[in-house]
Amino acid sequence: MAAAGGKTLTEALSARTLHMKVYPTPNSFAERREVLRVVERFGELTMFKSRKYDYKRPVHNAFIAVYNSPDSREDLYKVSPLRYRLVTESADGEAADKSEEESSKVFELYATDTNFNHESFLHSPRQNPLHGPYGPLRPKTSAIQHSLRKIIPDSNMSDGLTDWETEKLFMRCDDIISPEEQQNMRYDRDGTPVSERWLEARKEIVNRTSQTPRIMRGLQVLYEERLEMEAEAKREEECLKLLEEKADAARKT
Repeated sequence: MAAAGGKTLTEALSARTLHMKVYPTPNSFAERREVLRVVERFGELTMFKSRKYDYKRPVHNAFIAVYNSPDSREDLYKVSPLRYRLVTESADGEAADKSEEESSKVFELYATDTNFNHESFLHSPRQNPLHGPYGPLRPKTSAIQHSLRKIIPDSNMSDGLTDWETEKLFMRCDDIISPEEQQNMRYDRDGTPVSERWLEARKEIVNRTSQTPRIMRGLQVLYEERLEMEAEAKREEECLKLLEEKADAARKT
């Protein structure tokens, strides 16, 4: 995709992007919010992202900022490193009754060029919120099981011991199926023996998935549908215009 001036979209985004590091590390919400306020003084932002939650290489004191204009990006880049002071406030909104040094904290912000991969971000279902689908975590990845895996030693029994919520609904091995369940044994498409309970559970999951609202499939799907609808409306408008021109020409003759 080409952007203005013959640049690709990723090149145009890179020209408006800065990588920032703040010292000391902003730990509280107020300290991270102040970073955003300082950065916004130089221009309107398209995106402001903390690298604290980066799924590959989380960095707690790093941020990515994408400005609407390359000029705003250059303004911050030229004044880097930038020092600012955050004043601590009490619950009633007044400055804490301490000395100035105790009630404030000085931060230093370094803005540099970035190697942030915009192309990867735009097309990544994991990183880009435009992608879907969205839904709750499966029971096997629940917080309870995650905590159990930290304390239960890895062994042949660890999967069963950490299976806190699903019980035997997702199990298909006949060695863990009771004799009563073996009487109702059926076979899956791949020939694996399964119980009635497992088949019912899978059917319930399929039904629940089919009832998921369309918005949960991702914003990208809705965006593409909107483009198709706009293109179809434009084609219909052109057809109507052409028919009107032909009708006018026929009346004149």
